[in-house]
Amino acid sequence: MLGPLAMWAADGTPLDIRGVRLRGLLARLALNAGRPVGVETLVDALWGTEAPSANALQSLVSRLRASLPATESSISVQSGPAGYTLTIGPDCVDVLQFEDLVRRGRALLPSDPEQAHALLTQADKLWRGEALADLRDLPFAAVEADRLAELRLGGAEDLAEAAVSCGHARDLISDLEQLAVTHPLRERVHELLIRALYADGRQAEALAVYERVRTTLADELGADPGTRLRDLHVSVLRGDAVDPAARSAPIAAPAPSATRSNLRAPLTSFVGRRQDVAELTRLLSNGTRLVTMVGPGGAGKTRLATETGRTLVDQSGDGIWFVELAPLGDAADVAPTVLSTLGASEYVDMPQARLAPKHLPTSRAATQRLVEVIGDRRILLVFDNCEHLVQEVAGLVDSLLASCPRLRVLTTSREPLSIPGEHLHPVGPLDLPPEHATTDEYPAVQLFVDRARAVRPDFQLTDTNRESVAEICRRLDGMPLAIELAAARLRALNPPQIVDRLTDRFRLLTSGSRTALPRHQTLRAVVEWSWDLLDPDEQAVARRLSLFSGGATLEAAEQICSDESIPAESVLAVLASLVDKSLVEAAADERSVRYRMLETVRAYGAEQLRASGESDRFRRAHTAYFSRMLRKARPKLRTGEQIVWIARLTADNENLLDALRTAIDIGSARVAVQMVAVLGEYWTMSGRPAEAVSWMQAALAVPGPSVPVDKAEALYLLALGRMSTSDDPAKSFQQAVRGLATVRWMMRRHPLLVGSGIGLFTNAMWAAVRRDKAACFAELETAGRHPDPWIRNMGVMMGAMFRENEGEVDEMAVNLRIALKGFRELGDRFGTSMALRGLANYQAGVGDHAAALESLTEALRLIAELGTTEGVGQLLGGAAASRIELGDYDGARADLERALQLSEETGSRGGEAMAYMGMAKLAYRLDRLDEAREIAERAYATLDLEAEQMAPHGQAVMLSQLSRIYAATGDLEKAQQSSREAVTLAISTEDLPVAAAVIEAAVDAEVLAGESEQAARLLGLAAAMKGLRTIPDADVQRAVDTLCDALGNDAFETAYAAGAALSRTDAVDELRKRYVD
Repeated sequence: MLGPLAMWAADGTPLDIRGVRLRGLLARLALNAGRPVGVETLVDALWGTEAPSANALQSLVSRLRASLPATESSISVQSGPAGYTLTIGPDCVDVLQFEDLVRRGRALLPSDPEQAHALLTQADKLWRGEALADLRDLPFAAVEADRLAELRLGGAEDLAEAAVSCGHARDLISDLEQLAVTHPLRERVHELLIRALYADGRQAEALAVYERVRTTLADELGADPGTRLRDLHVSVLRGDAVDPAARSAPIAAPAPSATRSNLRAPLTSFVGRRQDVAELTRLLSNGTRLVTMVGPGGAGKTRLATETGRTLVDQSGDGIWFVELAPLGDAADVAPTVLSTLGASEYVDMPQARLAPKHLPTSRAATQRLVEVIGDRRILLVFDNCEHLVQEVAGLVDSLLASCPRLRVLTTSREPLSIPGEHLHPVGPLDLPPEHATTDEYPAVQLFVDRARAVRPDFQLTDTNRESVAEICRRLDGMPLAIELAAARLRALNPPQIVDRLTDRFRLLTSGSRTALPRHQTLRAVVEWSWDLLDPDEQAVARRLSLFSGGATLEAAEQICSDESIPAESVLAVLASLVDKSLVEAAADERSVRYRMLETVRAYGAEQLRASGESDRFRRAHTAYFSRMLRKARPKLRTGEQIVWIARLTADNENLLDALRTAIDIGSARVAVQMVAVLGEYWTMSGRPAEAVSWMQAALAVPGPSVPVDKAEALYLLALGRMSTSDDPAKSFQQAVRGLATVRWMMRRHPLLVGSGIGLFTNAMWAAVRRDKAACFAELETAGRHPDPWIRNMGVMMGAMFRENEGEVDEMAVNLRIALKGFRELGDRFGTSMALRGLANYQAGVGDHAAALESLTEALRLIAELGTTEGVGQLLGGAAASRIELGDYDGARADLERALQLSEETGSRGGEAMAYMGMAKLAYRLDRLDEAREIAERAYATLDLEAEQMAPHGQAVMLSQLSRIYAATGDLEKAQQSSREAVTLAISTEDLPVAAAVIEAAVDAEVLAGESEQAARLLGLAAAMKGLRTIPDADVQRAVDTLCDALGNDAFETAYAAGAALSRTDAVDELRKRYVD
C-alpha cells in the first residue's frame, strides 16, 4: 500500500484485484492484518456519508473472497462477531512492516546508529510512490495516506540522523537541502542539515541555514527557533564537536531522491481523469509493461500521460522520459529521437556502403544502441502521438520490451500499436451533465470554468449561464481541447453567445495556445491531423458516416456508405480501421454494435461530404434505407417483436428524423407520409404524442401523391394527438374533427379504406363526436370481427370502453378480458397494458382492489418494458388508491411520490394535482384532516383550469374529494359548494362513471347537512348511472354505515332502491335539477 495498491502471491506473481471499493476493502482489512475490523468501521471507510444498500458490504466481501487466489489458502476473509478479518500476517503488509522498522530504528538511534541506519534504510525501500495513490477517493484512504506521509517524513529524518551520527553526512546534504525547501518550517530537518554541513567542514553554510530558518520562523509564525536549534547554533559558532567528521560512503539517501525526468511542469490545473490516472498507475505498477492510451484528438491523452508519469516517479529510478513524436515526419527518426531524449548519441558507427557518409544515422543501428543504453535500467518511456508513425513505433517498442526486462512503455495514439502484450486504455470525453442537471460537479463543466477564469478571473457559474455552459460542453462532446478553446472565447463572448455560434464550431474555436503544437491550436487542425492520415476509402466512408446523427448499425453503414468502389462487404473492414484510428466509436450492446462519430468529427465529415459533391446522393440513400426500416417495423409493432422494434427505432430516432426531414425537404410526399404513419404509432407507444403532432403536420403539408392508407392513418393519428396534447383544446378539437372528416372523404374516393381498421376506427370516432352511439357501436363491432387480430382486439377493447359509459359494465368486463387475451396472444404490450388499465377500473369499481392492484402492477411492468413513462402517473395513482383500500399506506405513499416526481419531470400540472390529491386522500384515511385539507387545496390550486375546460373530468373529481374532506372537518358551506360544482362539471362531461364517483363523494355533504334520506337516494342514483350496485371503497362503505344507523336498514334500502331504479337519463335529470338548475 506504500504506492498504488498491489498484491503478490507467495511466488511473486502479481494478483489483480479490480474495482475501487473492492481494492479499498482489501486495503482497509490489510491495515488491521490478522485483527477484525468492525462492520460500521468498514462502511464508514468505504462509503462515508453515502448510504449503501443493506447488503452492499456483504456483497463486497463475497467478491473479495472470490478474487483471492485459490492457491493462497492461507489468505482468506473471515467473519465473526467483531467484524471481518483478513488472515494475513503483519509481515506481509508493507505499511505494517514500515511502521515496525521505523519504530525499531528510532529506538536504536541513541545506542546503535549503524543498526538504526540499516533498519531505516530497509524501511525507506518499501515505498513505491504515494501511499494508497489509487484509492484517494475513498473516505478512509486520504486520512491514512496523510498519516503515512507524515510517518515517512519522520522516518527520513531518523535515517538522516543515523547517517550523520555514523559520519556519512556528505552523502545526504543535497537531499536534506531539498527537504528543507519543501518543509521550510520544520526545525528538525534544518537541524539535521546544519549538522551535516558542519560535519562536512562547511561552517559558514551551516550558519546561513540557521539564519534562514530563524528568519522564516519569525516572518511566518512570529516565533524563535526551539532550544535544540539554538543550542546547535551556539555549538557551531564556537566550533564545538557535534558529530563525526563526514566521510563518503555508499549510504542510501534519507528521502527518496528525485528521479531523472523530462516531464514538463504543468502550467494549468488537471481537471477530471483521476480514475484514469489511478488505473494507469495501477497497470504500470502491477506488471503491465505496455499501455497504449487510445482516443480521438483533443481528448487530453498527452496531459493524462504526463500526470500518470508524475505518479510513477518513485517507481522509475532510472528516469521517466517523454518522447514527443508529433513533429517527426520520417519513420527513420523515431529511434534516434528516443536516443536523443535519453541523452545518448543518435550516431552509431556502422560499416557503410562506399557512397554513404561515414556517420549515417540508421533506425536499425539506433534501435540496437537503445537496447544498449536502456539495458536493465528501470525506465518508463512515454511515447506521445504515435498515430502517424504507428508502424515504426510498434516495431521499436516490441524490440525494446523484448530486450530490456525492466523497461515500461506508456504511449498515446489515435490507434493501437497492435503488438503482443499491449494493454489498451480508451480515453474518451469527460463526464457531461445531463439536461437540467442540479449539480456542477461534472469534469467537463469544471474544466470549462477553470479555463474560463484564466481569461476572465471574475467568471462564475450562475443560474443565468449554467445551462449554457452545460450545453457548450455537451455540444463539444466533453472533449477537453474543444472545451478549452471555447472557454478562451469568453474574452469576447458570453456563454449563450458561444452556444449560438457552435453551429460553425470550426470558425469559432480558433484561439488556442501559441505554444501548443500547430494541430492543437484550432479545432479544425485537430480533426484535419487525423483526417489526413486516412486513406481514400477511409475518408469516403467517414464523410458518408457523418449523415448518421444517431450512430449507425453495421447493416445501415453497409447499405448507405457503400458505392461502386467500396462494396458493402468491404465497409466493415473500413469501419474497423476508423475505430482503430479513433475517428469512430464502436458501442456494443446485447443486440448489435453501433458506430458513431463525435459531433466535432461528424461536423468535419459533413463539410467534406458537401465538398465532395456526394451529399444529395447519399442523403437520399439514407432516407431510402430508413423508410424501408419503417416498412419492416410496421407489422412488427403489433406483435411479440414489439419491444425489439421499439428499441431499434429508439436507437435510430435521430436518423429517422433526419431521413424524414430529408423527405420533407425534397418534396417526397409519398415517403414523408409513409414514414409518419409508422412513426406516429411508434411515438404513441413510446409516449411522445406531442412530437408526433408536429412531424405529422409537416409531412401531410408536403404537396404530391401518397399511399391512401398511409395518409388516412397519419390523419387519424394526428387527430388523436391534437385532442390530447394541445394548449388550446377548443381549437385542437375542431382541427381533429376536420382531420377525421378528411379521412371519411378519402373513403369515398378509395373504397379499400372503408373496411380497413383505420376506416372503421375513424367512423367510430366520428360517430362518438356526433353522439351517434348506435353508429359508433356498429363500427366497433365490425372492427371486432376484422380478420386482422390486432384490429379485432382493438375494436373489442374500444367497444368495451364505450360500453362502460352506457352502464353495460358486465359486458364491458367480458369484452376487456377477450381483448386482454387477444393482445397477450399477439405479444402486444401496449394493447395489453391498455386492456389491463380498463379492467383495473372495473375491478376497483366493484371493490376488488387486490385484483385491481394486480392488473395495474402488470400494466406498469409492460409500460416500463416499452421504455416510456407516458400514463405511468395515472397508473401509479390508481395503484395507490387500491393500496389505500388494502391498508398498504406506505406502498401508497411511495406510488404517489413517484407519480409526483414523474409529473414534475414532464411538466404535467394535471399529473401533479392528481398526485397531491392522492396524498390528501391518504392523509384523510389516516385521520390527519388538517393535513388532508391543506394538501387537497394545494392540489386544486395546482390544476390548470383553463386546460380542463374542454374535458373537466379531473376538476370534477378533485372538487368531489375536496367536498368529502370539507365535510369531514365540519365545513358544511364549503362542502356543499364544492360538491355542487363537482356534480355540475361531472354531468357536463357525459362520462357517467366519473359522474357516479363524484356523486358518491357528494353524499358526505348531504349527511353533514342532515339530509340522510336524500343521501341514500344519491347513492342509488350513482348506482343507476354506473350500472353497478357495488360499494367501491371504504369511504362509500362508511357513508352507507352512517346512513343505515341514521335511517335504519329498511328505510335506507328503500331510498337507495328508489334512486337505483331510475334510468340513466332520469337519474341525470334529477341530479341536474338538484345541483345545476
